[in-house]
Amino acid sequence: MHFVLKGRGTFAVPGFYEVWPRVEGGDIRAYTMLTTPSNELVGPYSNRMPAILDDEGIDAWLNETNTEYRGVLGAIRGISADEMMMYPVGAYVNERERETPECVEPIRNFYSAIRE
Repeated sequence: MHFVLKGRGTFAVPGFYEVWPRVEGGDIRAYTMLTTPSNELVGPYSNRMPAILDDEGIDAWLNETNTEYRGVLGAIRGISADEMMMYPVGAYVNERERETPECVEPIRNFYSAIRE
């Protein structure tokens, strides 16, 4: 399944990114995405979902002078099921190396694709 926000092509997800140098050389790059409990739409597939930042929340999250955690955490919100939609996508998305638009193409006839 592919989940999207109604009326929005992209959205911002809060997270943390860090680079740790390896003793033997090179770097370890780590990213953590903040999550919230899932809503009714996502719930059958996962107990968590990405937290979403609205436009004001993006500014608050990226503001380096904002050191008050309550203000930053206040920018994070869950998304209601009414604000989202989902549609089935094919198994093409399951390969980690694939980062193409085909990953989110809807299956035209979902029930016939299950039988294939």
